[in-house]
Amino acid sequence: MITIPEVGLVAENRCTVVLSEETKQNVYASNVKYMLARLTQRIYGDHLSYGARVFQAVHPNRHKEKQGCLIKSLHCGTGENLLHKCVRAAAFARLLVLSQGFSGVRPEILETFCAMINKDELPEVPSIGSIGASGDLVPTSHIVMEFLRRVTLEGREGLAIVNGTSFMTGIASLVVEDFKSLYDFNCKLFAILFQCQEGIEDVFDEDLHSLKRHAEQQKVAKDFRTLLQGSECLRNLDKLTVLTDEPSAIIEPIQDRYSLRCLPQELGVIEHVINDARTMVENELNSVSDNPIIIGDKIKHGGHFDGAFMAHAMEILKSQCFKLAYIMRAYMRSTTDSKLNAGLLPMYLVANEPEINNGLQGLTLSFDATYVTLARETISCSIFALTDHEGANQDVVSMGMHSALSALRMIQYLATLSAELAIITRQAVEMLGIENKLSPQTLSVYERLKEIIPFVDEDRPLNHDIARVENVLKDLSKL
Repeated sequence: MITIPEVGLVAENRCTVVLSEETKQNVYASNVKYMLARLTQRIYGDHLSYGARVFQAVHPNRHKEKQGCLIKSLHCGTGENLLHKCVRAAAFARLLVLSQGFSGVRPEILETFCAMINKDELPEVPSIGSIGASGDLVPTSHIVMEFLRRVTLEGREGLAIVNGTSFMTGIASLVVEDFKSLYDFNCKLFAILFQCQEGIEDVFDEDLHSLKRHAEQQKVAKDFRTLLQGSECLRNLDKLTVLTDEPSAIIEPIQDRYSLRCLPQELGVIEHVINDARTMVENELNSVSDNPIIIGDKIKHGGHFDGAFMAHAMEILKSQCFKLAYIMRAYMRSTTDSKLNAGLLPMYLVANEPEINNGLQGLTLSFDATYVTLARETISCSIFALTDHEGANQDVVSMGMHSALSALRMIQYLATLSAELAIITRQAVEMLGIENKLSPQTLSVYERLKEIIPFVDEDRPLNHDIARVENVLKDLSKL
């Protein structure tokens, strides 16, 4: 069972891919069965043409020529090139499909894939071209064009390599992994800012959350109890609710705003969706997304190339990417707006000479602009306009690649927002002078922020600060 973190290792070129002897033997056996089957059966993509032209017969002796023509015709991607790690993840995802021994390809195909991945010889691949119809045909063809310089395709090998969900699945793997990392990082920022705003710690009470039957909500509450343990900045409900004989028209509030009080509920949903998306993506990674496929001595025709699960995984993750940013925005506003934080911190965290300096005002405006851009990406575009040609056959398509690319863009936006919130967090703690009162776990995070983000004592350009934090966020283990 291949996991999402393992895809990340391959994508970042931090490991070597090795084919086991058992895998080679299984693939060889599948190829023998396929070559025998094609002597007596008509097979889509071999004896028959593609898509809506499935009724057109092709002479069996022209299979090598046919496979080459398929790849060349699909080599029509446009737009900006994908990140190289996305191409590596996609190539690995396709290798996983072929290595299961149900596609009828020769072991040489897998060995070529391995060599290209391990030697980092994969080509650049344009981002536009896939609609998820028969999988990611166009982007994958750009990889296979490199194949044609190394090996002659036979049987249905050209179709076997391009026909499936490999690009959307590879990218989805990176999206899930990166979103989980950014989510964990922002939870630490929330815990620090919770202390900056003197939140009431009882909202994470174990007995309280045991009555809400959502495991992820209970986990979040437990995580924050651990993160905040030992803090000297929190308020306690027992002390706030004691009745006294002194009449008073104004008492200290016994409930915080929702962004503090409802963190377990709001973040619990995000954790739930992350788990769901991870399950769907890892299931797809370990599935056979090909058509037709060889099971025993029979050729089975179906639609395993469809990327509906990947499209759905990315759409639900996008919704939670927006939700996380929504919570981040609430913390940004309450920290930088003196009206919302009851005067604990000055407007825009201006440290000195507020009549001259503007503090983090520009940062908050930038935050909102990026937040609005991110919100637009949550709108799914999954309607395929039918045509008089292939649309009659491909009348339902997943649009999985578009969902994956949209989710990838949202992750990039979220990294920028995370960097901006980190700068706000670093500024707030020093202005309050509570560094030594933070809980031990959050103190270690703050000390790292302090190393990479200089205090803003007077106005200066902050673009370099944002870029520096974004660069660190690429390897969250550093935090």
